[in-house]
Amino acid sequence: MKTIIKIFSLCFIMTSISIFGCKCEDLDIKQSFKYAEIVFIGKINDIKKVPSGFKTLQNQLSNVRIGKIYKLDYYDGLYLENTSATIFSSQLRSCDLFFDQNKEYLIFGYIEPDTGFIYSEYCFKTKPFSEVTQKDLELLEKLEKEHEIEVEKANQEDKVIFDLNYEGNVPNKQTERQKRDIDLLMHQNGLLKIFLYSVFAILIFLIFIIFMKRKRR
Repeated sequence: MKTIIKIFSLCFIMTSISIFGCKCEDLDIKQSFKYAEIVFIGKINDIKKVPSGFKTLQNQLSNVRIGKIYKLDYYDGLYLENTSATIFSSQLRSCDLFFDQNKEYLIFGYIEPDTGFIYSEYCFKTKPFSEVTQKDLELLEKLEKEHEIEVEKANQEDKVIFDLNYEGNVPNKQTERQKRDIDLLMHQNGLLKIFLYSVFAILIFLIFIIFMKRKRR
């Protein structure tokens, strides 16, 4: 009986999640590329702290020099290689990623349509460029080419839905995040089912062993 209780306790610990932390799955480079609106290598030149409305919390504006761009879904004329952009990070949002000055990064991010700020999250595979491997760069080059083919194909199909409120080349960040969350939930549900089936099988096996031991007595 004690063994079964230990198994249940272990399952509870493994399936529990942090209430206050950033609730998202750690994406790999391929998944990060899929859900990000902009992917590039950039160096943080300057960082400014600005008030957030709370005395103990601050927002951070990171001036980044854009290097190689691998993906840009929106604002084609605004974000160019060898130009600067601003990354916004807030302590009020648990998923926001903060950067260090004079450090180069591989950045996966969203673009805020109202301000033009870039956001990156812990969910993405954003990391210091010193941690980027040659294999990572080769994968990014491959994903860039595949994305360009997809964009060209979509343009040729000419499937455009006209909307009275159409604002042009502006992303819908909320929609993109919801798509990402739905995909991740489906993936997590599949993993959870496998985990629960495995636990159930182990419990049945343990109960069978305990039953056989008692029967022999």
